[in-house]
Amino acid sequence: MREGSLTEFERSCDNAVINFLYWVKEYSFSERIPAGYICAVENEISAIRVLLTGRLAGVPSEVLRERLREIDV
Repeated sequence: MREGSLTEFERSCDNAVINFLYWVKEYSFSERIPAGYICAVENEISAIRVLLTGRLAGVPSEVLRERLREIDV
């Protein structure tokens, strides 16, 4: 990624991790389940932080939507 912002790169990396951990649901007993849960909680906390600080700063909703990551794990 030579062109584009660092925010887009970071969002792409986070989405790749979330997509990788999406398959955790297939395993009943594994160390992947707690790891997937921890990543999901961290992702949700990050989304809340982006939304709250964006609202306090008066950032438009369109910009906030661009900065959010995927939520489902």
